[in-house]
Amino acid sequence: MTVVADGWYLIKTVPDLFRNEPINVGVMVTIDGEVGSRFFAQDERGRIDGRRLPRTFPPLSTYREWVSYFSRVASEDGLEERLQRLAERPREMVVERRGGFAGDTVSGTPQQRADALFAALVDDDRMTDIPTVDASVDDLFRRLDATIDRDVDVRVRDKGGIPTTVHFRYRHTGNHVTLMDRVHLGGGERRVSQAVNDLLFRIRLAEKSAKVRDFLVMHDEIRDSQMEHEVERIERYANVVDVTSNDPAQDVAAKLGVGLVTAGDSHRLLND
Repeated sequence: MTVVADGWYLIKTVPDLFRNEPINVGVMVTIDGEVGSRFFAQDERGRIDGRRLPRTFPPLSTYREWVSYFSRVASEDGLEERLQRLAERPREMVVERRGGFAGDTVSGTPQQRADALFAALVDDDRMTDIPTVDASVDDLFRRLDATIDRDVDVRVRDKGGIPTTVHFRYRHTGNHVTLMDRVHLGGGERRVSQAVNDLLFRIRLAEKSAKVRDFLVMHDEIRDSQMEHEVERIERYANVVDVTSNDPAQDVAAKLGVGLVTAGDSHRLLND
């Protein structure tokens, strides 16, 4: 039987490990072996809506993995030891044990308590208002006279020949397929480098296995030489567009070979 100490935990993301300015993103509650949790951008079914993630957050796939990890280990033996090991190394996600429920600060089931603590500690509205690369991309896509698919899984084979799936945020299918993604160039060099490594790994697999030849990557402002270097790495494998340029929609339209909607036309929305 699994035994987990009663109490609650505050989960934070650290966008820049050097500045060390954590942002509250989630809560876990454990009572008598039962677990309740809630994380930013998570719906009632536990799914993460990547469109709501601020650009300072980890990449969507990374954030989903962390949320899944925390939710799983909360009900397993050795939770405290696992969290202690996490605390020993700088990471983009951290957990703080905040104690028990003396004085009944909140009450109810573990999930009800998690919801109440989340409402009190996670500034949901403030984070939602932060402009994101995804929001900029969605805006420019609405100006395209084209249909853009979203959240695309591509079947590939890894280096060992084992079938697997890689994910891209967007796809345009015209005379040929163009797979698209975005990269946020803020939040620290290590985080950006990891995001670019992941992106290039997916591109290489899709190019080799799925025979896709065209890729387009959108990014935000290049702030320093290191970020310029990361963009140059991407340019070896894909077309790139800066979403903070004067007319990124025109740039994307030119690369996809499509037109722009004219004033008064209804905007074409992204496919679900």
